[in-house]
Amino acid sequence: EACGAIASLCDDAPLVKEAFFNLGGIAVVANAYRSCKLGVSIEESFYLMEQACVALTTQTTKPNHIDTIHSLGILDECIDVMCREKSSNSTSLTIALSNIIVNVLVNSHSNSSSDGSQARAVAGVSLTLKALKGLNNEDRLAYLMSSLYSVSDNIDYVRAILWNSGRDEILSVMRDCLESASIQEISCLLLSRI
Repeated sequence: EACGAIASLCDDAPLVKEAFFNLGGIAVVANAYRSCKLGVSIEESFYLMEQACVALTTQTTKPNHIDTIHSLGILDECIDVMCREKSSNSTSLTIALSNIIVNVLVNSHSNSSSDGSQARAVAGVSLTLKALKGLNNEDRLAYLMSSLYSVSDNIDYVRAILWNSGRDEILSVMRDCLESASIQEISCLLLSRI
């Protein structure tokens, strides 16, 4: 419940968001998630991941915040759990996780002139492509594919997609979702850019 409170406090409050970051709040959320998930059911683990993602989403507007989130590896951990437990993915967790991944990707792109932008591009694309493997919700898959398309006008992001075998992952999603017109369309648009 604390993560929900943190999200409420930080949402649209730049000074609170910055204070939370400066006090090590991102690491606190990551550590709380890691300590609380031990010995709980998969449903409880999903709930804890969802709450951590909601809190961390508010911290994805500045490059140094995004770098901290990447360095702690919490999103990788969440995606790994979702990949292992694909059949029991929670819709609310899928939404929370895809929202933070898209925020990281798109906000890294909008700050592409800052130091470390190429590393953020690679990390953001890598997370997005990894999430494509773990999600089984067509709307969320289309959302992630659309976010990749929205950043594919930048050569660093195109390189990152190619370095991470992104073309193969996009084709895999297309094969898995043959009946989804939206996924087929956005996939074709994305493939035309890379």
